[in-house]
Amino acid sequence: MSIGTVLSHLLKKYNLNALELERLTGVPSSTIYRLLKNKYGNPTIEILKKLASFFQITVSQLIGEEPIGCRQIPLVPPSKVYLYLNSLLDHDSYLKAITIDLPLNGKCFATLSQDSMMEPFILLNSLIIVDPEREISNKDFVLLIKDQNELPIIRQIIIDDEDIYLKVLNSNFPLELKKINLTNYQFIGVIVHYRTNLFNFSDTTTLLDAEIINHRVK
Repeated sequence: MSIGTVLSHLLKKYNLNALELERLTGVPSSTIYRLLKNKYGNPTIEILKKLASFFQITVSQLIGEEPIGCRQIPLVPPSKVYLYLNSLLDHDSYLKAITIDLPLNGKCFATLSQDSMMEPFILLNSLIIVDPEREISNKDFVLLIKDQNELPIIRQIIIDDEDIYLKVLNSNFPLELKKINLTNYQFIGVIVHYRTNLFNFSDTTTLLDAEIINHRVK
């Protein structure tokens, strides 16, 4: 398999085009088009590394020398998220690992939503994937914790100049925007992916076999 074939497959899989990939990686779209057209193109090692890093695969996988496979990330119980983020949780204490096939940061982990405040997007017990290293942007869904003894919450961040607000989306809870000081919270991470629960994800015996609807947060 050639790099052009692999790259074409990845773009289709993640619903991206050459211009979007240029914006996300810095690799010129002209180079990407050339690789797609000439399936045996000769890109520099720098370009290979940028593309491989973005798709969270190796250079060997990108150029078709090795197959692309799934990887696993930890599924952390909501009650253990604080300990996990602060490196106080023994790795053997993870509830289990889940298999993903997404271009994610290596620090990402999964957990379960604990309320219905973000419906209709994120339901109670939906599986969420969190990136602790991603910088917060306006309208991001984020995971926050106010006290280590409390469960983490999911809210939408609204940024207005230097002011930061937390927003609840569920219309059954018509709460006003809450202005906060982020120093009063521990930022767990930005939610980069979530799976709407058609089954109860808290029942981990069916977690990996459940029928799911996947949502990639852009």
